[in-house]
Amino acid sequence: MDLVEAQFLLDHLNSTESEGEQSAILDLMCQIKAPLPIDALMVILEDRETSTVFLRQGVAHTLAVVQAEDALDLFLSVLMNHNEDAWLREMMTDDLAIWKERIPNEILLTLLADSELGVVTSALSVLREWPPDALPLERVLSYCTHEEGYVRKAAIKALLAASLRIPPGPILSALHDPEQEVRAAASHGCISLLEW
Repeated sequence: MDLVEAQFLLDHLNSTESEGEQSAILDLMCQIKAPLPIDALMVILEDRETSTVFLRQGVAHTLAVVQAEDALDLFLSVLMNHNEDAWLREMMTDDLAIWKERIPNEILLTLLADSELGVVTSALSVLREWPPDALPLERVLSYCTHEEGYVRKAAIKALLAASLRIPPGPILSALHDPEQEVRAAASHGCISLLEW
């Protein structure tokens, strides 16, 4: 990997429209030791006119993996912009787990109230990485009865991260959920309750 130059990869990234090639190039960028052209990658992330959503998401993920501190403000700006593509924001929310403590808690708490349910479920997933005593139980509990099954499932899984602080009621109620995936998450929750 030391023989691959970052500028070579950037040139190829800019010259291809193939999503498969773009993905492979960005994967290589995550692995090389040479400094990446962070400014050029930031231009791609910011470019809503000529860069595809897929490419922008791949670049955002790459910036997160390499912990590009200079790009963090732009990353958060794109993420918090409700005019951005919902899928892009959802995937970027998933990447908050990579940034870890560099992300202020307020950002994730704001995303829990987002109008896009995909962003909310991704935020619930990231919450699972928080320390159990820091988990905002009331916010998570409010999603345990959401009308969408995939949101309930994400909330049950996030609730399990609270370990000993888990109120058993929502887990037991979810065992009777009409959605099989929610019931399965609740079943795992019951097993966890028994282990504690």
